[in-house]
Amino acid sequence: MRHLGVFLALLALTSIGCGGGEVATSSTTAGPESETDDASTSGSSDASTIGTSTTDDGTGTSTTDASTTETTDEETTDTTGPVCDPEFMDGEKCSADCECFSGSCFVVPLVGGSCGECKVDADCPRGGCTVPNPWGMEGASCNMGEAGKGCETDEVCVDPLYNVCATIIEAKGILALKTCSECQTNDDCADPTPNCAAELDLENFTGILKCTANGALQNNEPCQLPGQLDPACASMMCSKADVMNVLDVGLCGECLSDGDCQPGQTCTEAWVDLGGGGVDDLYGSKCE
Repeated sequence: MRHLGVFLALLALTSIGCGGGEVATSSTTAGPESETDDASTSGSSDASTIGTSTTDDGTGTSTTDASTTETTDEETTDTTGPVCDPEFMDGEKCSADCECFSGSCFVVPLVGGSCGECKVDADCPRGGCTVPNPWGMEGASCNMGEAGKGCETDEVCVDPLYNVCATIIEAKGILALKTCSECQTNDDCADPTPNCAAELDLENFTGILKCTANGALQNNEPCQLPGQLDPACASMMCSKADVMNVLDVGLCGECLSDGDCQPGQTCTEAWVDLGGGGVDDLYGSKCE
């Protein structure tokens, strides 16, 4: 579980954006003004506007067209985006697609980018796209739509028992871990396993939602209803850990408020130890 703390700590980093191309611009520099007869004035004006002179003065027409053409050729620039040579393999850090041999740089806001096979399901010939592991060396990868693999929609999930695409962990605007699962909500489950609960493999940044029996989750284990009663918890209490105002993590705990504790005790909120080095860095609420 210690790796969830590592990931959440990364959310406090300065945002690392993708490189982008410059906007193409063009301009034409007007030449110095001078007094001319009517024919010369007409020719100069027409050349500036549409690149063609209509004066009767053949010499004036030739001079104006040449000047206009030369100025445009020198000052017009066509820039289509960042251009670079690929140098990074899948799983290595990047900031632009062209830096990756795969041609795909998956960028996680506040964390950075890594080279991989895909960014969305449509990048994969079959199945879905599994997001990169934020603390590992694995980039985003295509899968076959099997249970526990990454997805964006139900359509890519091919296992008949795990055929819905469910959100396991989500930090709004940063990263959502979605995998092919058995359920999305309790409405998808029935007795004797009426609760939709997460099984997490944080080491590999993956997980799955499964229908779970009442009371199956012990204190400090993740639960799906932060701040609410949750029958999947043995304590019935799914306490909420607010992580840097970015992510709400549900953890089975002893209480939701002081009223759930013995007289003289208070309910200590659930929390996540962002600097923890052991496996006990997720803490459900406690009566103390």
